Amino acid sequence: MSDMKASEVTGSRGLSGSTLKIMAAISMLVDHTFVAVFEQGYISGKLYMPGLFTPDGMLNYNHWICGLGTFMRGVIGRMAFPIFCFLLVQGFTHTSDKRKYKWRLFVFALLSEIPFNLALMDTYRFGTSNVIFTLLLGFVALEAIEADWNLVVRGLAVAGFAALAEVLGTDYGASGVLLITVLYLTRGSMAMTALAGMLSVLVLPSFGQLTATLAFIPILFYNGKRGLNLKYIFYVFYPAHLLALYLARYVMVKG
Repeated sequence: MSDMKASEVTGSRGLSGSTLKIMAAISMLVDHTFVAVFEQGYISGKLYMPGLFTPDGMLNYNHWICGLGTFMRGVIGRMAFPIFCFLLVQGFTHTSDKRKYKWRLFVFALLSEIPFNLALMDTYRFGTSNVIFTLLLGFVALEAIEADWNLVVRGLAVAGFAALAEVLGTDYGASGVLLITVLYLTRGSMAMTALAGMLSVLVLPSFGQLTATLAFIPILFYNGKRGLNLKYIFYVFYPAHLLALYLARYVMVKG
């Protein structure tokens, strides 16, 4: 499959876009479940767990919850965002209406903001924004790359959108926008996409984890097909699962 454009892989083998979305959604759900329930519940002290803290009130890192966090967040959860970035690039490349795509991202980013803050931080915190804003800024950065502008101007525009992601405190920030840009620039070759993506998640400051490179294993098997039409289901899933996790923790704490 190396050196083959994703859009040219038309065989029945491999993974469709919808399969990749499902994998990314499961990874994200695992990650957010640990943060919303275990971090914001038990580790924050809202819920009691025997042995989680030492007698002097320090977190016991040998406790099974900490080990579970390493697996749920550090391994499984690191795969979601690179896959979503890859799928955004595919969507950007193949959509017939970039304006509609962009506005859809914006609307669901707004709808997800309060559930994102409540589930993962248990409060609304200005300057911390959900990952759909990162994807939106990445999408606009790709529009800048395709614009009929001077190369330097296009580069400055991409840098500006990356900086804006940092100012807004979006999930993964500038690193997320830059990863999207890298995956777009290497889209002509699946091998180059995987290699550049792996190197990016190793060196960009918001990643820097070897486990994030695992995301590019299923990406290598992308067959260029959309698969099931799950577009709006996944847009709804993002705020819905965050709200459900917040409500689950709320019931646990109040109970």
